[in-house]
Amino acid sequence: MFERSFKNRPIRDAYIQNTYAMGLILTGCHEKAAEILAEAENNRFNLNRKTTVLLRGCNYLSARSFEEAKSPFETILEDKNNPGKQTLAYAWVGLAFAAYHNQEITSAIENLQRALELLPYHSGIRQKMIEWKQQNSKNGSTHKVPPV
Repeated sequence: MFERSFKNRPIRDAYIQNTYAMGLILTGCHEKAAEILAEAENNRFNLNRKTTVLLRGCNYLSARSFEEAKSPFETILEDKNNPGKQTLAYAWVGLAFAAYHNQEITSAIENLQRALELLPYHSGIRQKMIEWKQQNSKNGSTHKVPPV
């Protein structure tokens, strides 16, 4: 359906591109998702480039390219224009997952803490932080982690 809607359209709707890329990510079509996201990032009519960048990071995470995943999230965090609390929080969450899968548990938990400072009532972030802290303590880690 998406491919048909894209045919013969010189200007594609960035929201549709992001939605299509999300579906591709969820179905494991990472190369095609990267192609669509690159196109969306270059779409001059894309009013929400930050979502596209977040999705690029999520695509890398889903493809288990954890080192590459850091760059899009860091780009959002370094942006001098205000991307908004939610976008910043999700960038911290993305960095947390990249750190976690690289066995950098303390860093992962600290990144989730930063996300919670922006979205203090987000139960999913809080739950993941509790889970990782419990795993960290079960593994006998001596790393200090911030309190929940």
